[in-house]
Amino acid sequence: MTSFGLGGVAYDQAQLIAIIRRPVRGDATVILAHHLIAAMLNVANGASDDIQDAIDDGNAFLAMYPLGSDPTDPARGQGLAIKDLLAAYNEMGCPDGPPPPTRPAAGRRTRQQLGRGELPLTR
Repeated sequence: MTSFGLGGVAYDQAQLIAIIRRPVRGDATVILAHHLIAAMLNVANGASDDIQDAIDDGNAFLAMYPLGSDPTDPARGQGLAIKDLLAAYNEMGCPDGPPPPTRPAAGRRTRQQLGRGELPLTR
């Protein structure tokens, strides 16, 4: 994928990378854009598209409040609510999907981790 739309504006790969690297500075549009780009890339690369409604909402929000416009409440809160859905998808899987894997208790190694040599065997 060399480009895609974000809030109705077409961005190429270099521009999308610049947006991802852009400091947030409390701007809900930038915060949302970071998570929206990640979700769109995840779906484009074969992840579940169960998040498509939130992606559409995020794009609609950025069409109304362009990147860098730093909206105030209540619009800011709406943008951050969409971001929360996208963040849950990006970081933990889709809310309707299976739960994320759990970590073993401190000091315990799972058989799978030990078998792959990912963790040192210590006593």
